[in-house]
Amino acid sequence: MGASASLGASEPAPDAADAMATPVVEPAPEAAADATPEAAADATTPEPEAKRPHAAADLLGSLAKEGNLSAILGFAGYRTVLTLETLSWRARRAARDARIELDATHETRQNRLMKIFYRAELLDLRRRKAFPDKMLYSLFYLFDGWKHRASDVQFDGRRVLLLCPPPRRLHGVVAVDASARDEVRSIASLAATKRVNSSMLSLGHCSLILSHRGGDERGWLRCKEFLAQLQVNYKPPMAKFADEETVASLVASMSGGDEAVGTLMIPRRLVLAARRRQDSRQRGTLAVRNELDVALRKAARASAVLDVAAAGRVLTHFWKCMSRSKWGAVTRETFIDKVAAAAGLGTSDALVVWDEAVNGLLVPLVPLYFPAGSKPPLGTSDETISREPGDVRAGDILAITGHDYFWPACTALAITSLARDPSTCFSSTAYLSFCSFEQFVVRQNGYVFAGESVVWSAAIAVLDDLGTRRDGEANAEPGKARVREAVASLLIPSRIRPLVAGATVEYAEGDANLPRDDDDISWSRATIVSRDVHLAVIRMETNAEEKSVYLGSLRLVEDEPSAAAILLAHAAADHRYDIMQQILASDVMGNSPLSFTVGEPGKPISLRTDARATALDHAIVSRNIVGIGLLSDAYTRDQKLWQCCVATCHSLEKISSPQLTPKERADFSCAMRCGPGAYRHHMNPWTPFMVALGRQLEMILSPSMSTLPRFARDLMKPIESCGARNCCSDLCRSFPSSGAVSKIGKTRGRTQQTNC
Repeated sequence: MGASASLGASEPAPDAADAMATPVVEPAPEAAADATPEAAADATTPEPEAKRPHAAADLLGSLAKEGNLSAILGFAGYRTVLTLETLSWRARRAARDARIELDATHETRQNRLMKIFYRAELLDLRRRKAFPDKMLYSLFYLFDGWKHRASDVQFDGRRVLLLCPPPRRLHGVVAVDASARDEVRSIASLAATKRVNSSMLSLGHCSLILSHRGGDERGWLRCKEFLAQLQVNYKPPMAKFADEETVASLVASMSGGDEAVGTLMIPRRLVLAARRRQDSRQRGTLAVRNELDVALRKAARASAVLDVAAAGRVLTHFWKCMSRSKWGAVTRETFIDKVAAAAGLGTSDALVVWDEAVNGLLVPLVPLYFPAGSKPPLGTSDETISREPGDVRAGDILAITGHDYFWPACTALAITSLARDPSTCFSSTAYLSFCSFEQFVVRQNGYVFAGESVVWSAAIAVLDDLGTRRDGEANAEPGKARVREAVASLLIPSRIRPLVAGATVEYAEGDANLPRDDDDISWSRATIVSRDVHLAVIRMETNAEEKSVYLGSLRLVEDEPSAAAILLAHAAADHRYDIMQQILASDVMGNSPLSFTVGEPGKPISLRTDARATALDHAIVSRNIVGIGLLSDAYTRDQKLWQCCVATCHSLEKISSPQLTPKERADFSCAMRCGPGAYRHHMNPWTPFMVALGRQLEMILSPSMSTLPRFARDLMKPIESCGARNCCSDLCRSFPSSGAVSKIGKTRGRTQQTNC
């Protein structure tokens, strides 16, 4: 405490008064020259004691020595560096100039970790009034063939140390073989990397590389533990409320189209979940069109020859060139001949743009260096991994690629620019240079797209681009119309194989009770003979036996999933309720959406697997409570029908994961219509509610309704108007008419308790 007070604390602590009894050191001549006139006047006025103690020269000198400041912060906690820098300008200069290690072993908040790491840059943005409206703090893990990685974090045994400044700025000290490096190009590489990082900070993206050195198995394990520590203790931001129109639309979609009935028929926690505004996970972690437009305007201001429109054309043809070269980085000759020429730039302007890009001025384009002799496509295999910034060797190949944070938005910009029409973006007959629009945008060529350790969907990115307001549009309605047109192009009968008589299906009788094994569900192939709204008659292929089964037990057999089913799974995984509502409102998909299979979560959605996963699996894994409510609307009118859907769900065990919070577990119980604790159907509190409610309503809506109390008549009016008389089993037919009033009173109380 005495040491911190001697650094220049404004008011010393009472118990540190004795430690402050050191002679005051006269200010240095250069400090006196920088003093303001008011400070000089105060200095000439004698005072009984100094207002602000001066820092001892020997203590400031000790802070400047290597390792001393790290030792102090290791004892007091790494967050103490913020307090240390506010004590005096000398201490701040010592902390900024020193190479320190911040021990963040016990840190549990990712945003606080990154704010302290980038404290100087963030304060500089605020000082220049250039701080963005939204700042995304991204902590991601990279692993590739770099043997001497310039990571921002070092793992020393059990400790996690933040290196300030990061080693990528001091790579000349830790280079593998300094004699083999090209000094001029290495310095240029460091300068370009610094410009890219500064541009990304000003654009609202703050990233921290969390990796280990190649071959360090202990560091790899400690890195995984630290990532898990941050994820377990992650607290999502406070939920915002959606507007009343959106809430009413979601409640109506979860209750068959009637909001008034929905407030009674669906669980109360689903209504509350609909009121919470769930932002798209992809939009929350990766750039969208609006942020890309800001980056293009910034690049146009930094360029000598490009304006915003020309920068957009260059980016579009750059993406097209990478798609033709198997997504490898673009070299100088390829950029000038195929990118700049297609964008309408002359040779001299193309050379200027190339120099600006390799110097880090045209974000989202970033420069990379590859070892000499690397064969194209550059950066797509272990043999063509780029060099670290500042470690450029003689003969290395210079190329440019796209930043991972902006790549989904760049992809969407290129797709919409090349398609020029919303319906063409998902077309199966219009082609890009290498495949059809549907094959790349919706099916993603059978791959999982990921950037900065975040999985993203090309179809969702394209719809976000279409929904962005263009110049000259007064409101967001034209963008919504473009999104509806693009989605509607997938819902035509010719692009969806219907679940009708003659279709080949797979049938299973699963167990809805947890826990269960994969062997509990056995699938058999059959053919649909006829079908009703909720039932179908199928003929088994093994013994030609005909069965009457519920649609929830059937999966349509297709060579590949339909594009609409894939988009529905993407929307369920990304919390895009508007897209789900439009797909589920169609006649082809809406009556049995869980009979269309897609790839299971964690694997390519466009590839069908033995798991027979549906959009419900993706909604469960992404904890999309409202999405589960939207998907279950076609099934929850019949308890046995919904039980068949739950029994054949591949990801059912996720609803009882120990990582769920109590609120999330309660939300899942209500959305899946299961009871808390062990999932046993004979003890399911939703079963009597779903089975008995309709017949009791039918009994109430009889000619003797006038004899009922007023609250019962008011309760049943909206349900009578929607025709919900015939929605339950024969259980309530046994209720005597004389006990109608008492039964309704008990049902009313049980309904209120269940919905809460």
